[in-house]
Parts: sequence; structure tokens; C-alpha cells
Amino acid sequence: RNAVAITGTAKSPAAESDKANYFRVRFSNAMDDDFNTPEALAVLFELIKEINKAPKESTELVVLLKELGMKLGLLQQPPEQFLQGAYGQNISTEEVEGLIAARNAARAAKDWSKADQLRDELLENGILLDDGKNGTTWRRQST
Repeated sequence: RNAVAITGTAKSPAAESDKANYFRVRFSNAMDDDFNTPEALAVLFELIKEINKAPKESTELVVLLKELGMKLGLLQQPPEQFLQGAYGQNISTEEVEGLIAARNAARAAKDWSKADQLRDELLENGILLDDGKNGTTWRRQST
């Protein structure tokens, strides 16, 4: 007979499924410890570090991160949606998209004054623009 002792502590895992179980147990132990949120968040951050080191085709840890984050109300929106959230803002997503389209048209027409004016208007409404090779992306400034 083989006996296994369960101590609530885990050694450093090796395989992805072992790693997933390791983080799941640590998160659960933190939550069972009088809802130890700081420790639970620390586990999530360690899990993120592990995900960043894992091969891209590795999905089990990403699924686990979302599962554990859900228990704290975190990581449930796509990043773009979260960063463009309209919480307490005066300008809608549709208005932002319209102003960006007008700005891009002004830039295409080389009307730099109008393009700058539209960028400033967006900035006054808490919208940050990022012009890249794949077009213009935006996000709301944090308050």
C-alpha cells in the first residue's frame, strides 16, 4: 500500500496539469483561509508568470487563470472591452469611433489641423489614441 500525506503545501510542479493543480490548490487554500484575498491575488500573479513562460499552444493554465479570476470577479471581459469600458464617461463608444473615423479621414486628406483638433477633443473626453501600423486603437484614461 502506498500512503499519500496531504499537507496543503505543494512542491514546485513540472507538467502543465500538475502546475494547474498546484495553482488551484494554492488559490483554494488562500480562499479557505478567511478569504485571504492578498494571497489569492499573489497566486494569480504567479500563475500569470507561469503562463508567460509556457509555450503559446499551452491553454490549460490560461483557462485556469480565467476560472480562478472569476471567483474574484476579475478577467471576465476581453482586454479591449475592459480598456474601452464606458464607466462614468461622457462619450459613447460609437461617438469615439466616429471621431476616430473623422480624424483618420482628415489625416488621409493631410488636414493636420483638423486631425489634431479631433485628437484633442478625444483627449478632453478621456480617450487616448495609439496610431500604429495596423490603424488607430484607443482606450479610456484611468481616473
